[in-house]
Amino acid sequence: MNFKLKTFANKELKKYLVIRNTGYNIDNPQGNNEEFKYLMVIYKKTLKVISPNQDGIRVLNQLNGKIEKKYDLRLQDIIVVENLKYRVIELLPRLYADFNEFVLELLKDEE
Repeated sequence: MNFKLKTFANKELKKYLVIRNTGYNIDNPQGNNEEFKYLMVIYKKTLKVISPNQDGIRVLNQLNGKIEKKYDLRLQDIIVVENLKYRVIELLPRLYADFNEFVLELLKDEE
């Protein structure tokens, strides 16, 4: 591991609440919510993006982040950032680092 998260982002690391829906089956379709607190860095990568449709420039409700590989972050996990809920939509593993990168999207309506 050449790149370590704590060496370049030690001051920005913060604990965020992660909510994972598990244990759902035919008898319990809603499932159970498990809550974890993981140490990670969350940041805004781009403010605006140009789309090819008639909207032109639109604002994306996405955040990016980095988390150490020892934490088991999964797709569809929900992370609470400043009282707003974001869903993990993409996980990007890094080969020569001790962290994974991820992309979050703002939940529009509560499920």
